[in-house]
Amino acid sequence: MCAKCRIALQVSALVAVFSTMNAGRAWAQAESAVRGQVVAAADGSGLVEAAVVLKSAAGDESVQTRTDASGGFAFPNVRPGEYSLSVSSEGFRTRELRFVLAPREARAVTVPLEVGGLDVSVDVSGDLRPLPTTHSPSSTMLTIDRLEEMPVFQRTTLPDALVTAAPGMIRGHDDFVHIRGHEIALNPLINGVSFWENPHAVFSAGLSPDVIETTNVMTGGFPAEYGNRFGGVVDIVTKSGLRMENSGAAAVSAGGAGRARATGEFGGRRGSVGYFVAGSMFASDRFLSPPDPDAIHDSARGGGVFLQVDGNLGRAGALRTVLMGDGTNFEIPKTPQDVEIRPLANARQNTRQQTAIVGWTRVWEEVAVNASFYERWSRARLFPAAGPLTAQAQLERRLLTVGGKADATRVAGRHAVKAGVDVVRLRPEEDLSYRYDGYRQFTHLVGLPHIHVAGQEIAFSGAESGGQISGYAQDSIQIGRHVTADVGIRVDRYDLVVSTTHASPRANLALRVADRAVVHASYNHFFVPPPIEGVLSSSAGLTRSIQEIGIALPPLEPTVEDQFEA
Repeated sequence: MCAKCRIALQVSALVAVFSTMNAGRAWAQAESAVRGQVVAAADGSGLVEAAVVLKSAAGDESVQTRTDASGGFAFPNVRPGEYSLSVSSEGFRTRELRFVLAPREARAVTVPLEVGGLDVSVDVSGDLRPLPTTHSPSSTMLTIDRLEEMPVFQRTTLPDALVTAAPGMIRGHDDFVHIRGHEIALNPLINGVSFWENPHAVFSAGLSPDVIETTNVMTGGFPAEYGNRFGGVVDIVTKSGLRMENSGAAAVSAGGAGRARATGEFGGRRGSVGYFVAGSMFASDRFLSPPDPDAIHDSARGGGVFLQVDGNLGRAGALRTVLMGDGTNFEIPKTPQDVEIRPLANARQNTRQQTAIVGWTRVWEEVAVNASFYERWSRARLFPAAGPLTAQAQLERRLLTVGGKADATRVAGRHAVKAGVDVVRLRPEEDLSYRYDGYRQFTHLVGLPHIHVAGQEIAFSGAESGGQISGYAQDSIQIGRHVTADVGIRVDRYDLVVSTTHASPRANLALRVADRAVVHASYNHFFVPPPIEGVLSSSAGLTRSIQEIGIALPPLEPTVEDQFEA
């Protein structure tokens, strides 16, 4: 897709947003759900026509309903965040619970009410934790407040923010985030849409943590709607101007190692239309982890812009449009030995990325439907080092992603059933040139091991179109007051370089055995396509040119894995 076509697509999406908005207010647009049952504490019988009020912790949003004939209630489409749930019924004491709702979570709550006495009392349980999510006991919920408490330079990039905040993640010597032994294993979702690029700065300009309202970092089992990478899932919900009331902020900071950062944001609403715009710029003389304690040739400059417009279409639902662009220019670090022996070996790289997402939500009484169209263009370009005694490596990777996703969630009684489909078209392009002879001379000089390459150069240039079609179905079931299960299956048809179809069953169980103790058990089968970075050149058999190997290795295949957790 040409640059003008991408810009026209984005402008058309914005025009569609503004031209179709009308009066009204959207309660939420984030696919989470709260459902449960109100019962009498004495005998566990359901209470009919009990009043249930769900209110955000900030007090800016509230919705209410009444229980059905079995005491059940449901809120099918709720924005993630911190909430209080107030339940009252004639002849019983009012009770209030507080909890944090993660993106796309189906929270099950059983509320027992005590018989009221002659006096009127309110039982507020500020630290009460309802049954945790069955599919991700290892998850970490990060809210905007927690992200803003981090030091500024710990949230320059998304991996920086995650590795310091989420347990089970380790930063490697090369800055990669390692999750359960998997290096390139983060699968970021932006407002429910999954993109395939790894968020590390070497591969992608990424997403600024400054635009995140909530994010759920899952490193355990997770339901069938999540796919592609089994190391960890980062489910992100971005900020909305509907909740900012025409406010903004700007910050400028500076520190050691040439670090400087400037950010600004503003959001507000006009009637039922919300808008949020943010921008950031940064500079650093210690960007990547250098191979030596001294950061030499390790500077970087980057920035990004973000725009979100969302609002209410009345009976037609709610619409959200996100446009963002990011870029980074950085140097490849050197060692003091490099400075002394080969001072001209100065490699550098840049990344560029542009993304557009248009999402639509429609809520009925017990059903919520979500659909998204998304597009992304990204590029990573490595510029070769100069001078003798160095490898001459030149690389450019481009990826065009176009896709659509739709699902429906029905909350009824003890069940929260979700089914959906995700179709993505991928067009990677790669140009690679590698001359090894200079570096081989360097290895002889300093006594390092080396290889032998047939010919003067390894070169590759190619482009291919492919993609994946995925379908999933899952059910979060409240089996009893103390037991919740999440079962589902995902089917993926992958077709890029190689073609294969795979089914992935998943089952997760949570059992409350005491007021503060929950036992989790899960089985998850994962199907993971090869990393999109270098998928063409890595599958092109270039190893035949390396004399120590001498044969062309087969194309990269998807990985499958069974995970058990307790």
